[in-house]
Amino acid sequence: MTPFVKFILFVAVNLIIGVNSNAVSLDKRANFAKRADKSTLYNIYTKINTLEKALKNQETRNQKRTKLLRGVLKSVIGIDSNLESSEKVAFTATFTKYMTSKSGQTLVFPHIITNVGGGYNKTSGVFKAPRDGVYVFFCRITAAINAGDLYFEFILNGSAKTTNLVFGRSANRYRISSNSIVLQLRQGDRVWIKMSVGGNHWNSGVGGDQTFSGYLL
Repeated sequence: MTPFVKFILFVAVNLIIGVNSNAVSLDKRANFAKRADKSTLYNIYTKINTLEKALKNQETRNQKRTKLLRGVLKSVIGIDSNLESSEKVAFTATFTKYMTSKSGQTLVFPHIITNVGGGYNKTSGVFKAPRDGVYVFFCRITAAINAGDLYFEFILNGSAKTTNLVFGRSANRYRISSNSIVLQLRQGDRVWIKMSVGGNHWNSGVGGDQTFSGYLL
C-alpha cells in the first residue's frame, strides 16, 4: 500500500470518527435538553402548585380576618348605639280626665306618652334626673270654670323656680298658661309641678290640655 493510499485511508477514518463523535455529542445534548426540560417543567408545576396552595391559605385567612373584623365592627356599632340610647333622656306626660287640684299639691300627670331614660314617675308626678346635664322642662295648664285664678310652679328639690298664673275665673274660662324652664341638674335631682293655688282643670279627649314634658340637651 502506497503512502498516498495510507494517507487517504487515515483521513477517511478520522472523518468517520469525527462524524460519529459529533452524532453522539448531539444525541447526548438532545437527551440532556429533554431531561432538563422535564425537570424545569416539573419545578415550574411544583412552584405553581405551591403558590396556589399558599394563595388559597391566604384567602382563607383573609376571609377569617374579614369575618372577625365584621363581628368586631358590629359589636362596636351595637355598643355605640346602646351608649347613645342610654344617654338620651326625654319624657312627656298628660292626664286625660277632668280633675280638680288642691292648693299646695304636686300635680301628677299619669298618662305617659314618652319616657326615654325612665326619669318620670307617673305615680308621684316627679321627674328624677338619671344623669348630670342641662334639662329643658315645659308645662301647660288649662283651667276650667273657677271662682278665682290658678297658679303653678316648677319645683326643683323642694324649691320653687317659677310661679305661673292661670286665669280661671268664670269670666275667663278655659284660659291656658304655659311656661318652660332650663335647669342644670345633677343625677338624682328632682323636678315636679306644684299647684300653689289649685282649682278645676279642663280636659278634652286624649289629653294635651295639661302637659308636663322635659328632655336632656
